[in-house]
Amino acid sequence: MAAGNSKDPATNLTVSMNVQLARPSLGIPADQFGVYFGTLPDNGLNIATLSGAGEGIPSGLSVVWDFFDSGIDDFAPALTVSLDGSVLAVGYPDIPPYDPNPDTIPNGVVSSQPFAFSLTTGTSFVPLLIQLKTGGNLDVTFDGLKVISDLPTGYTPRTGTLGVAARTGDLAITAAVDDLVYAFNDPGTAPAAPVIDSSPTPTLAPSV
Repeated sequence: MAAGNSKDPATNLTVSMNVQLARPSLGIPADQFGVYFGTLPDNGLNIATLSGAGEGIPSGLSVVWDFFDSGIDDFAPALTVSLDGSVLAVGYPDIPPYDPNPDTIPNGVVSSQPFAFSLTTGTSFVPLLIQLKTGGNLDVTFDGLKVISDLPTGYTPRTGTLGVAARTGDLAITAAVDDLVYAFNDPGTAPAAPVIDSSPTPTLAPSV
């Protein structure tokens, strides 16, 4: 769904919501859930336009929960951040199975060693906070864990549309969103998602 537009170039963006990403009782989840800002397809973020968007939309910023590993060139299962279709960072959960092909990560892409977070939430809703700061650095806090911390994205201010979307294929994921709040060009008063986990904050480290 398209959530809102920025008519003036967005220097920063804050997106807060509660999200449920429930895996099936049997089998593995698929395929994707994502938050996107930029030039969205004219026909919206539907199954057809998302089929190749596991690594992001061609023009804009994408934060994608990619649940299903489609092959050697796919980073999934992982959280990916991309700008203009190029992957900037990959966050791996340490909930098996994580990506079996870590050597496919290109040079220059920030990667994490698997740490204790899950791409799925069970039947509960958990808070999600995405903060694109003035200057282009990005934070992503999911279920109380800062999975992406102060990531330089190279983002430059632009107009665009904010979208939230999910897709499935032969396998399934239940994706639901509640309490969505967003702000463009905010001076620092945008509401933050509640942090419900006091675990230490992991930060992605450059891959070696």
